[in-house]
Amino acid sequence: MHLSKVAQWVENSVKNAVAPVTGMGDNVDKVDLPKAYAVTDSKHAVGVFPPALQPHLGDEFKSYDGQVGYFNPQGGWAEAKNATLSMLNEARRMGAEVVSNARVTSLVYAEPKYDQTKPKVIGVKTADGRTFLADRVVLAAGCWTSSLLDQLKLSLPRSVLKATAHCVLTLKLNPEVAQKFKGAPVTFNMYSGFYTFEPNADGILKCAIHGTGSLDFDPANYPGTDFPNVATEKQLKHMIAELRSQYPILQLEGPNKNAEIHFTRMCWYSDSVDENFLIDFFPGVDGLLVASGDSGHGFKSGTDELVPDFGLSSHQRRVFSFAHHLEMNDPANPNRTSMDSIRIGEEAPNPESYLESDAIKAKM
Repeated sequence: MHLSKVAQWVENSVKNAVAPVTGMGDNVDKVDLPKAYAVTDSKHAVGVFPPALQPHLGDEFKSYDGQVGYFNPQGGWAEAKNATLSMLNEARRMGAEVVSNARVTSLVYAEPKYDQTKPKVIGVKTADGRTFLADRVVLAAGCWTSSLLDQLKLSLPRSVLKATAHCVLTLKLNPEVAQKFKGAPVTFNMYSGFYTFEPNADGILKCAIHGTGSLDFDPANYPGTDFPNVATEKQLKHMIAELRSQYPILQLEGPNKNAEIHFTRMCWYSDSVDENFLIDFFPGVDGLLVASGDSGHGFKSGTDELVPDFGLSSHQRRVFSFAHHLEMNDPANPNRTSMDSIRIGEEAPNPESYLESDAIKAKM
């Protein structure tokens, strides 16, 4: 990504971060929270990290010449797995019935009426022969959305939603070094797409690359609930090189070893071309709401608040619509964009300067 584009991204991000939140009602307590700001030099960059970690930062933060960035003290991270489990348990507590092992194979349509202009979906059938009827069917199948729609004979142009696979790496840190990271911010390299989280309570540090991903994997071939371990030597070397450029304190081998590879896993995206969600009723069909297009940021928005009542703003209704996504994929559209043009990611630092390939192989 060109520097001028990154600089504009930083400027817009700071503006968005300091803008007042709207639509929350008049009863919300007005709290003077710390504001986001642009990071312009190495002193600012190092200063956002906990004091115990500052002496151990790499050149990516200490050598700031020619870089641009911003820090948002209101930002952070959440434990997506535990949050999702909590929501699931709350739904059950409120009376929702959760049915497991129910692989949908077809839709159930209402008998056509004389004045009916399009078919109406009233339920689904599963592989074991069960039928579930509903006033409205919400299809929120993540990366499986496109292939499931194909199976249900409601195909979309493949470019509207594209399943991509991304490698996630986690390290288990020794307690002493993990303590130095306590309070560390989420980091995101806008050139490589590499991002990291503060280690959790168990000392597990997670990192990944938000990029164009891989198209070599078909989610239809991974129907289970396990997370496939598909990291290649190249991917591991790439990510560890990125991690070491930020945190050279992390030693994966030798007498000063203080961390080890915990696991790798595949993270699926359902990518839309401009990274907007797709939340709309399927064209030409009544009763079927599609909610997909997470594009790697599905957890952050509280989509549970958007989908049940289709509670979108006028802007969201436009950019989350089928019409918008089909338009963005129209070759004749002069404003058509490419995922590759908005996703970031350049070559990683030379990994040979950090780890020998044999050491990587031993971890796989």
